[in-house]
Amino acid sequence: MLLAGSSVADIIKKSGITISNKLAISAVRKISGTVLTKINQAVGFRLATKFGTKGVVNLGKLVLVAGAGVGAIFDDTATKAIARMAKKTFTDDGIDLGNGDVISKTNTNQ
Repeated sequence: MLLAGSSVADIIKKSGITISNKLAISAVRKISGTVLTKINQAVGFRLATKFGTKGVVNLGKLVLVAGAGVGAIFDDTATKAIARMAKKTFTDDGIDLGNGDVISKTNTNQ
């Protein structure tokens, strides 16, 4: 029951990564050669080459990093949600079923 939301979180995560990648690629394609040169100078190392295929490919690598960041945020959020639910469910008294019923940790048959 606790992990049922996991597949939903995975779907949302993949959608978020896809959307962020498409937005980033779209933004990269709109960057002019002059701006790429300024980015290159500001960063201080060869991040982007001249505008064109190579420049877009190099900046495309940054898109993957951005996608990884989005994925990490979704993973963090999903993990925290599962942890909160686990803390509410697995109490010191036993397993809380959420409707007021608790399955006791102690064995009452002894």
